[in-house]
Amino acid sequence: MSEALCRRAKQFLRTARLAHRDDMDAAYENARLAAELAGKALLAHAGAANDRDHNVAPALVKNALIPAGPLAKDLSRFLQDYNRGRYGVNEPVGVADVEQAFRLAEWMVGLCQSYPPQP
Repeated sequence: MSEALCRRAKQFLRTARLAHRDDMDAAYENARLAAELAGKALLAHAGAANDRDHNVAPALVKNALIPAGPLAKDLSRFLQDYNRGRYGVNEPVGVADVEQAFRLAEWMVGLCQSYPPQP
């Protein structure tokens, strides 16, 4: 299951990149989904519990799959914002938001693809 989630995360990231020029909201939401699925794949790889929440960042930190700190906080805020790109209910998604979304999603997909970490 974790390999399928990781593959799906990579597909969402690819879709986000394709949407980037034409639809910022779609790019943001697809990047957010990529990060969320990659996080869920990491939790599944590690055999850690997943309570099916969108924001898996606290569980990733708790299980020592990502380090606590500013990057984990950024990821948590990003994953918690699951309505923004989909419904546009908050402020509009801008270029800087999408660039940050790509950085976080690429980080998470990279972790997912390289798990388990090599000693």
